[in-house]
Amino acid sequence: MKFLSTAILAIMLPLTASANSVINFVWDTPTKREDGSPLPAIEISGYNLYEQGEKVAWIEGGDTTSFVYDYGGYGQPCFTISTTDFWNQEGNQSPETCVNVFPAPPSAPVYLDTSN
Repeated sequence: MKFLSTAILAIMLPLTASANSVINFVWDTPTKREDGSPLPAIEISGYNLYEQGEKVAWIEGGDTTSFVYDYGGYGQPCFTISTTDFWNQEGNQSPETCVNVFPAPPSAPVYLDTSN
């Protein structure tokens, strides 16, 4: 069985966002499976987005590299993403990316790069 590589997740959003914020997720399409074999984008059916380990969205398409999520709460939610192929194989979840969401006016957007 060939498992999928993890997509690298980044978030485009204010470091301190207001409640009911829109969170813009951005990631790179994985090109290899976990065993090192090639993973063509045409074999990727989509991505699962998780918040605190619970699946909150399905994002269809292997060539999709961004998603807008309407977050209705506040606090410090953490998100991960996984890749799914057309054979229903799901890769590991990416490292968590967290953001502060408070009921306050948003600050300027910041690109958070989780690839380091």
